[in-house]
Amino acid sequence: MKKNHGSKLYLWRKNTAYVPYSLVFFHSNMVIHITYFSLRAISPNIAPYSLPRFKAMTDFDAIDKTLLRSLQEDASRPVAELAELVNLSVNACWRRIKRFEEQGIIRARVALLDPEQLGLRLTAFVSVKTNQHNPEWLDEFAQGVAAIPEVVEFYRLSGDIDYLLKIRLRDINDYDRVYKALIGTASIADVSSSFTMEEMKYTTAIPVN
Repeated sequence: MKKNHGSKLYLWRKNTAYVPYSLVFFHSNMVIHITYFSLRAISPNIAPYSLPRFKAMTDFDAIDKTLLRSLQEDASRPVAELAELVNLSVNACWRRIKRFEEQGIIRARVALLDPEQLGLRLTAFVSVKTNQHNPEWLDEFAQGVAAIPEVVEFYRLSGDIDYLLKIRLRDINDYDRVYKALIGTASIADVSSSFTMEEMKYTTAIPVN
């Protein structure tokens, strides 16, 4: 249990795969209870049981939103150029960007590569079903999938499909190699794959409205 007296936030972590967190807020005379459902620890690039951030979009002003949209388009833009865009001094603009980084709003600055120019012209969406629903199996499966570099996205789902993977590949032979690695990670009941014919939309930008 974690208690934060300053923000009046009380946190209990459940010992279950489906309801890992329960949150209680005390505000004035109101008690607000939230059960936070996490689809746990699945993407190789996302840490297990990531806590939600409670900074609502209403806390951002128009300048913040313009900066965030601009940085998502091109994170290499000089601070002086961004400052001119939002009519701030360079120092004031730098402080806002620094705050975004310190609060985890900007998680990283990366280079986005063109998969086709790297020979990765095939994209597969792989759905996985399992009869195993215990932490030991999930840890084994998640670690196995995390070790497959071609898997670029990995989710645990509600509904009929248990897991969904997005995989970048060179060709069908490459898929066969990754498929064999996937089924070797843990006991799996069913694997079904669909291959993209055309990418209609792709963006890394989070909507900032």
